[in-house]
Amino acid sequence: MKFEQKRGETLAETLVSLAIFAISAALLASMISAAADIGAGYIGSRPELYSELSSAESQSGEPLAGEIIISREGFPGREITLDVNVYGGENFKSYSEAGDKEGN
Repeated sequence: MKFEQKRGETLAETLVSLAIFAISAALLASMISAAADIGAGYIGSRPELYSELSSAESQSGEPLAGEIIISREGFPGREITLDVNVYGGENFKSYSEAGDKEGN
């Protein structure tokens, strides 16, 4: 008896798709793990970067005064200048409004 309509997938097709999914998931997990190890190793091997990053994140230490100019190309003269406090160092920076001690 021959069926005119074939419905669903065969067991072989289902197993192949599950195998492809499992391999893809394993590769993704290994890439994420490798990226995390590289990132942790980079910061861990450079204590000055870790200190600078921590200072920027917590906005601790004495801030430097600065300003940010917001402009849009094609609209000269329509700029907004904001006075800010700059925390961190050469590699990592964090900003807060000038006069805002909480960093909000």
